[in-house]
Amino acid sequence: MRLLVTGGAGYIGSTLVPQLLSAGHHVRVLDVLTHGGSSLLGVWSHPHFEFFLGDLRDPQAVAKAVAGTDAVVHLAAIVGDPACARHPDVARATNLDASLTLLEECKRSAVSRLVFASTCSNYGKMTDANRYVDESSELRPISLYAETKVAVEKAILDPARTGALCATALRFATIYGVAPRMRFDLTVNEFTMEMMTRKRLTVFGEQFWRPYVHVRDAARAIHMVLEQPAEKMRNAVFNARNFFAPLTINGQPTKDKGRDQLKRNQFGGTVGGPILHNKTFFFAGFQGTRQRNLGNPTNSTVPSQADIDAFTAGGGVIGHGRNVKNPVRTTAPWRMAMKLKEQGLGGNGEP
Repeated sequence: MRLLVTGGAGYIGSTLVPQLLSAGHHVRVLDVLTHGGSSLLGVWSHPHFEFFLGDLRDPQAVAKAVAGTDAVVHLAAIVGDPACARHPDVARATNLDASLTLLEECKRSAVSRLVFASTCSNYGKMTDANRYVDESSELRPISLYAETKVAVEKAILDPARTGALCATALRFATIYGVAPRMRFDLTVNEFTMEMMTRKRLTVFGEQFWRPYVHVRDAARAIHMVLEQPAEKMRNAVFNARNFFAPLTINGQPTKDKGRDQLKRNQFGGTVGGPILHNKTFFFAGFQGTRQRNLGNPTNSTVPSQADIDAFTAGGGVIGHGRNVKNPVRTTAPWRMAMKLKEQGLGGNGEP
């Protein structure tokens, strides 16, 4: 398959592109390289890799990049509430206007598949904080970032807008983990950096809960969607997050509707890979888990990806919002330390 990945030099893209190349696909990246292009150096010489330097807001650059491709993975965006709030006009032009232009170009070029990276922020402020949301829940965006994603989703999910194009939206949970283009503004990554550099972490808002997905699993989720039959993916939206083994706080198991659903679907065991689900479709990536005791009051079981030790070592403090000194007990902190060194971060966590 010939694939175009917009924003392929970014956090998810720089993880996804090597996966797609390893699977035998031809991959073309369209990126303006706002944060540089070093994240793609590992694939630069691959015979099936192409790079187009261009801005998503440039229709000519988009048309050139889309031409001759079978499927498009749309990752390029001004990502996150703070960035969109700082540059609202650029955010609307990129996240909304350019995304809709890309959709139309995919139709004109007879592209067969489009996968759109959306966000769980679309659910916004829930009317009932005690209830869980699924893909059919009301969308109540409270930020410009989420508003633009919701607007593009409406087009993605409208058969009249997509025509013969098989378009799919993935509402990603908050992403974490090591990637070639590293981000330290995401909570788990930021927490880990704070513990590694300052040896102390203060977490506020112990009443809040949010889902997470490892960056590798986010990439795997996209790859999985591309490999599914079109009839299952057409004008569909899926929440994408990790399922973790039961979390206990002060010895009491937490409630997780998703884990109950997992048991009802009789997958058995523990799932650590990406989960995409709605009322009619459910598939998972399976991995083993191991128990890591982070000390009182939280014991957490986490997936066993190669680099997950460093990123989930702080998992025990995420849930209860206390001031903890040296909470990390892990045999492999060097993975994160090496990444910090590569990013040029010193002892105070500043570049």
